[in-house]
Amino acid sequence: MRKSEIRPAWKIFLTAIFLSMFLPAMPSTSPAAVTELPEERVVASAIYDQEEDKYLSPGIVTVIRPEERKGEQRSLPDLLDEVPGLRVIRLQGRNGYSAASVRGSTSSQVAVYVDGVLMNLQSEAAVDLSAISINNVERIEVYRGYIPARFGAQAMGGVINIVTKTPEKSQTEVTLSVGSFGRRKGILSYSAALWGGKFFGSFGYETYDGDFEYWNDAGTPYNYEDDYRARRRGNGFENTDLLLKWEDGRWKARASWVRRDRELALVAPNLDRPGVPQRPGALLDTDRTDLSLGRTHTSGAVNWAWEIAYAKQNKQYDSRRGTAPSQIGAAYSRGYLKA
Repeated sequence: MRKSEIRPAWKIFLTAIFLSMFLPAMPSTSPAAVTELPEERVVASAIYDQEEDKYLSPGIVTVIRPEERKGEQRSLPDLLDEVPGLRVIRLQGRNGYSAASVRGSTSSQVAVYVDGVLMNLQSEAAVDLSAISINNVERIEVYRGYIPARFGAQAMGGVINIVTKTPEKSQTEVTLSVGSFGRRKGILSYSAALWGGKFFGSFGYETYDGDFEYWNDAGTPYNYEDDYRARRRGNGFENTDLLLKWEDGRWKARASWVRRDRELALVAPNLDRPGVPQRPGALLDTDRTDLSLGRTHTSGAVNWAWEIAYAKQNKQYDSRRGTAPSQIGAAYSRGYLKA
C-alpha cells in the first residue's frame, strides 16, 4: 500500500478516539419541559386613541399643540413659522397682517378652517392669520402635498385646520398674563354638561402698546450725521374674541365673534424726529362673526354628515390723511369688505 493511501486511515482512527472520549460527557438532548407564562394583556398607548387620528391625512401633516407652548405669548403666525414648507408673510411688523404660503403657493390657495368653518372669503381670499385667536385652540393641523377630499378643491396649496378645545369636565378657568411693551391678556372660559352634550364658552381680551425706542438712520444708513434716537409708534392692537360651542356626538353648533383694532405704523423717515409734531398713523378695524350647525348620521356601516356655515366680516380703514395731530379722528377714509 502506498503512503498516500495510509494517511486518511490514521485521520479516521484519531477522530474516532476523540469522539469516544467527549461524547459521553455531553448533556442529553431530550426535550425540556414546557413552562407556561401567565397571560399579559397589552393596550396601545392613548395617543393612538385620540380623535384626530381618524381624520389625519396619510400625506405630510404637522400637528401643533399650543398647550405645549403655554406661557410663551405666541400668536398663530409665530407657531406656524416653525412648520417646514410653510412661509408666513408679514406686513407692518410682528403683530401686523400675516398670511401663509405653502411650498410657493399663493396665500389664497391655502385654506384655513376653524372647527370646520372655512375662513377664506370671496371678498378676501387670503386669511389674515394674526386675526385668529389661539386662546382656546387644542391643536393646529397643517397639510402639505396630499389634501383630504373633505377640504375641497380650494386647498390647492395646503390646509391649516384649527380645532378648538372640547373639555371633558365642568370647570371655570381664568388666565391673566402680562408681557413687554405694554402687553396684557385675560381669558375667561367655562365648560359644563348641557342638554345631554358638552358646552364650552370663552371670552378673551388682549391689548398691546408696542411703542419702543430705537436708533433711526433717517433712511440714509451710510450717513451718520442725520441719525437720531426716536420712539416707534403705531404698533398697538386691541383684540376681543368670544367663542360658544355645543355638541352631543350627533349635533354640533358653534358661534364665534372676533374684533381686532390695529394701529398701522408710519414708515416714512423723519416723521418721528424729536421736535416734529407727531402725526397719527392709520387704523384698521376688523369685525368678524361665524355661525355653524352640523349633524352626523349613521346608516348601517356608513357614516355621513352635513354642516351649514355663515361668515360675515367687516373691515374699516381710517387713513387719518390730512388730520392734524390735535384733531385725531376728524377725517376718515373707510372701506368695507363683506361676505
